[in-house]
Amino acid sequence: MQKYRLNGKLAAIGSLVMAAALAACGGSEKGGGSKCSGLHEGDFIITEFMANPAGTDDFKEYVEIYNPGSEPLVLDGVQLLVAKSDGSSSKSSWRIKGSDVVINPGEYFVVGDFDDTQVDEATGVAPEPYQHLSYYFNKKLGLNNSNGMIGFKCGSTVVDSITYESSSEARAQILSGDKLNNPKDPTSWCAIPKEETYDIKEITSYTYNDDGSIKSTKPNYGTPGKANPAVTCDYTPPPACEAGPGQCCDDETGEARDIVPPEPGKLIITEIMAYAGDNVTQEDGSTKFVANKNYHYVELYAKTDFDLQGVKLSKSDKAKWALPGSDCMRVSAGQDFIVVKNNNSAENGGLSGDKLLLSSMDLNQSGTLSILVTKGTGESAQDVVIDSVEYPKTTANTSWQRSNDYSNNFCESTATYGNGFHGTPSAENTKCPEVGPKCETLAAGQCCDKGTPRNIKTPAVDDFVITEIMAYAGDDVEQEDGSTKFTANKNYQFIEILSDEAFDLNGLTVSKNATTGNWKIETDECVSVPANSYFVIAKNGEKSANGGIDADFVLSKLDMNQSGTIQFIADKGGANQTVIAEATYSKTTVNTSWQLSGDDSGKYCESSETYGEKFYGTPGEENSECAGATCLDNGTARKVNPAGVGDLVITEMMTNPVGANATEKTPAKWFEIKANKAVDMNGVVMKTDKTETIQDEKCLSVQAGGYFVVAFSDDSSVNGGLPANVIGYVQSKLALTYSGTGDGTLTLSDAEGTELSSATYPKKWTQAGYSIQFEGSSYCAAAANSEYGTAGNHGTPGAANTVCPVGQ
Repeated sequence: MQKYRLNGKLAAIGSLVMAAALAACGGSEKGGGSKCSGLHEGDFIITEFMANPAGTDDFKEYVEIYNPGSEPLVLDGVQLLVAKSDGSSSKSSWRIKGSDVVINPGEYFVVGDFDDTQVDEATGVAPEPYQHLSYYFNKKLGLNNSNGMIGFKCGSTVVDSITYESSSEARAQILSGDKLNNPKDPTSWCAIPKEETYDIKEITSYTYNDDGSIKSTKPNYGTPGKANPAVTCDYTPPPACEAGPGQCCDDETGEARDIVPPEPGKLIITEIMAYAGDNVTQEDGSTKFVANKNYHYVELYAKTDFDLQGVKLSKSDKAKWALPGSDCMRVSAGQDFIVVKNNNSAENGGLSGDKLLLSSMDLNQSGTLSILVTKGTGESAQDVVIDSVEYPKTTANTSWQRSNDYSNNFCESTATYGNGFHGTPSAENTKCPEVGPKCETLAAGQCCDKGTPRNIKTPAVDDFVITEIMAYAGDDVEQEDGSTKFTANKNYQFIEILSDEAFDLNGLTVSKNATTGNWKIETDECVSVPANSYFVIAKNGEKSANGGIDADFVLSKLDMNQSGTIQFIADKGGANQTVIAEATYSKTTVNTSWQLSGDDSGKYCESSETYGEKFYGTPGEENSECAGATCLDNGTARKVNPAGVGDLVITEMMTNPVGANATEKTPAKWFEIKANKAVDMNGVVMKTDKTETIQDEKCLSVQAGGYFVVAFSDDSSVNGGLPANVIGYVQSKLALTYSGTGDGTLTLSDAEGTELSSATYPKKWTQAGYSIQFEGSSYCAAAANSEYGTAGNHGTPGAANTVCPVGQ
């Protein structure tokens, strides 16, 4: 496949000006004068420079100097200056360092820019395309392609400098080899003949011959580090090109011509990397994925010849970025190239190939990306869409690519590049799985059924039931200290439904919350669910990434909470909004689904069947029967004896404790539950402002007439001295508000949501240090003689309440 390269205009060195222009670059810099104080004007001379290498300029520019004297010259402290020819836009941050950096008599010395991460750690040697450098700076030189100035200073002494009007792309500007004694004569300088060739290429872009040697893909011409050829510099640049509206300057003729834009479908988007980043170690040792837009790129493919002037990329018509370039940038049929956010291969993930730098590009993780072309001029100018791709949020560090047959079939890339990224930047895309025929047009309320439009069949209430939810799953991730930490991974999430009738899911909204967490199923293809079948909706469709699920439909925006309620809603937000199906689920054991019992009892429980390598559930298959939860009774597993309606009653709570920790009351709060019959508290759901389920592998048993205290902390130094022997469970989410207006409510329920007990209490409980004791529907403060602990609090945690005064 041909590669794209930017072509500039051939131009000769212009007249040199006096070194006084360097005055605009400022005086001496820190540490600059003392190290090279022995150097004088003319001790070395500039003999060659590459300001406009082929393709992008970054890390490929250089300047060559020559020592015409008879003594070695120490260059430690010599400063390279870069500016425009009038001295403006000066740059002076490049300084040669090292007392051993010497240029010997009659030798050439080349300084340049180079990414030092490409140096071989074992040998300390730069790759072949950079071995012409005698000394490199790990930053971009930024030499001006035209109207530029280059100089070298030792303290305040200008050793040598040149200015130039223009430079030739891919050709070094040289001081003729027979004019070393006359470097200030403008006729001594010109572009090097193309016979003198060498290669400077981006580290990631060169290719190899069959014998393993490097094959140049972007030739440059020059003699860095060697004597220049003796040439007659009689070249004069062509007259300046003046392009009018809708025109550009042709690099071959130097004359203005009309821009030839690409027509619709002739320049297409073949690949998008919009969701990439790094796993960053946090302060607690865990890792967190952090998006990095420096990895973004867009790959384009040309089907015909055209110019790139006026071509733009646009995301959802809200942001437009013009592709870089001024002169006629010709593209030939069959060429592909990538537009990158960052051009440094050490920072962009190792992108190779021909690149256009577009640092302003700012892609969304999902959305629509279009190619626009400006048609017309002046007031009649308008942007026309010539290609557009709607792309989803992909697996992290994975591109969204067009199939290698250049059809409209897109998929996630499976090839790899750089440091573990998935994509094929500037290489042939992989083949996407085949898809069915497309419908040309769809009317409102229709979907595409194997190439044929038909009306969407929306399910009615009770046409299906939610049978399984995997919302809490992840991996044990190894930490730096060798330990492992559980890290949730939402790619493992799925929802399973069981249908009674045949219907389509198109247009339904899956919701986890009334206001947020709504994901509408929007696709042209009919998402059909057959009658009497299990249907799995997964966040990720790749079995290697989703835990081994055979997904029937991928809803990439799926983002469930660890516990909550899932609803399927028709006409969400409309006048006829209808909840078709819903299910409330609890936070389960990790990597375990919450399932509807397979015996049609209507009971939900944790799945006991396995799939994949470590998961519990039955995605796409009949659920197992809920055998009931188990717990360990003195080390022996048995079924939990759950509480039923009337078995529990909330009898006491401490909402406003006092003591040493009075400024932070929460750890000293607690509430008490009385059991009317022997039960296990395992699985009881507690709710105030938040919800938490009592979970423990041990059986948390309470005898008939016994008390169970839920504490907010078991640390006696902060919980007011709450007796440790009365604490049955320590919760972590709830709040018992002791300030504000109105009442609060504490509710206990079973796993299916059936209420077991509740208590309403005043949020602003003014009797600090006294518990609230409930007596039927009334309440009162604990008695003055019921002090417990050491902080001065009053109550009877784990024991019968004191008697409330009559009428209170």
